[in-house]
Amino acid sequence: MALLSRVVSLTAQAADFATSSEGHGHQPGGWLDYAISGVGAVIVAIVIFYAVRYFVDPRETESDHIKRMVLEEPV
Repeated sequence: MALLSRVVSLTAQAADFATSSEGHGHQPGGWLDYAISGVGAVIVAIVIFYAVRYFVDPRETESDHIKRMVLEEPV
């Protein structure tokens, strides 16, 4: 019984926390907040672009590249 009442109490506390606005920070309101978010978004977009680019076409054609040793090693 004590365990059940403790679980119910913790569930109620979790529900209260999920719907409260305390401790969740503030909403962006100034130009600096939007500028920081914009710069971060641009950096993420550039990283994703180069990750996809080099995944599709890695441009590793040298015969002594390390990947050749791994891929052509006899099993």
